[in-house]
Amino acid sequence: VERLRAVNDELEARLTERDEEHRVDGELVSAAELLGHCDDDREIQGVVWTVATAVFGDAPVTFLRARPGTNALDVVESSGSDGTAIDADDCWAMRTHRVHASAPPTGLTCHHVAQDEESTICIPLGLAIRPYGLLIVRSGGAAHLAHATALTERLSPLLARPAGRTA
Repeated sequence: VERLRAVNDELEARLTERDEEHRVDGELVSAAELLGHCDDDREIQGVVWTVATAVFGDAPVTFLRARPGTNALDVVESSGSDGTAIDADDCWAMRTHRVHASAPPTGLTCHHVAQDEESTICIPLGLAIRPYGLLIVRSGGAAHLAHATALTERLSPLLARPAGRTA
């Protein structure tokens, strides 16, 4: 009986995981379609912010955009913190063009993440040759990391750097 309960609990956990993956996939499909129909940067930013908050739920998220002609990233939207501008070189995700999870005080941590801060996931937006911006999620966990990877893989090719930005 105990073994049957354990198997049942495991199956329920897997179903919950699959439901969450399906939900996130739906959000990303919808966002990708909307990005293809945006008329201006304001609409693009709205789509990015909407999908980020939908995908990561209650986790605090900060959305930063690349400032034209500089290496600076400026806060566009933020939930759960005031957010400040950062230098793209201070973020491993922006430097490597891959999702990066910082978990202070151990592990490789982005320079913009405080040592006393909780786990942080940095999600680069845009392509290496055309950086658009960065999402910072103040939360760890395998599910959020998987969502971050899916988000950057699906949406980054659809985003372009701001006008005037140098490579």
